[in-house]
Amino acid sequence: MAWKNRKRQRPSNNSSNTKSSKETIAENESNIITSICKLKELIRGDTRRLRIVHPYPYTFETFAKARWVDRSLLDVFHEEFGSYPKLYYEAAIQEGRITVNQQRTATHYLIQGGDVIRHTVHRHEPAVAVAVADNDNDDDHQLLKVVFESQDILVVDKP
Repeated sequence: MAWKNRKRQRPSNNSSNTKSSKETIAENESNIITSICKLKELIRGDTRRLRIVHPYPYTFETFAKARWVDRSLLDVFHEEFGSYPKLYYEAAIQEGRITVNQQRTATHYLIQGGDVIRHTVHRHEPAVAVAVADNDNDDDHQLLKVVFESQDILVVDKP
């Protein structure tokens, strides 16, 4: 990429060459709008219709298990839920994303019977194609076909 190789230029003291903050903001807004338009063109060119779920917080909640009693909160998360490194769990406890009985606690807190432990995470879900556009007549063809539907059951054929 050519922009990485360019040297950073120092702004000159010449007031005629210096942009005002309003001009800089207007230029930045113009660049953002151009980027959004290019993104929309890319999306329109794609023949798939996507279902997009925006990132959201999700809270896992559980009661303390008997095997966790008298163990530190950090050790339980690190050993029982090894999805993240120990440093992540330590930071999450300190920041209040992992709580005990809806209270922030220390990493060395010893879990007691009856404690309610909550862990709030930020979830990101991938976009899912739900239909394919027919460019000839602008009809959408569903990727998921409903085979049977009743009051209690929905049967779907998904490729």
